[in-house]
Amino acid sequence: MPESDNPAKPAMMIIYMDITDPSWVEPYFKVVPGLLEEYGAVSVGASRRISSIEGDWKAPERMAVISFPSLEKLQGFMADERYRPYKEAREKGAKTQIFIFENAVAGTTKLSV
Repeated sequence: MPESDNPAKPAMMIIYMDITDPSWVEPYFKVVPGLLEEYGAVSVGASRRISSIEGDWKAPERMAVISFPSLEKLQGFMADERYRPYKEAREKGAKTQIFIFENAVAGTTKLSV
């Protein structure tokens, strides 16, 4: 199948975070947004005001959703050597859970399983 018949699907990154040592935050946010931009990433939303409306998971201190043009771009960002020291600093200074998925229903209201 030609590539144009099978376009890349956007990929989403959902980040749950509780900061335990804030010393990494300022250097991280001076550099990482520019790296994300190089990979075509766009912030869909981020907040420190998180509420749980269903289930029994504890709401994190912070949450963010980032959209990438494709799963390959997202994985490229995560593997970028320039990101590695910032990722390591974040991992030492925060409890983080990150989920990623290919967004098969981008731009629609149709949901499927």
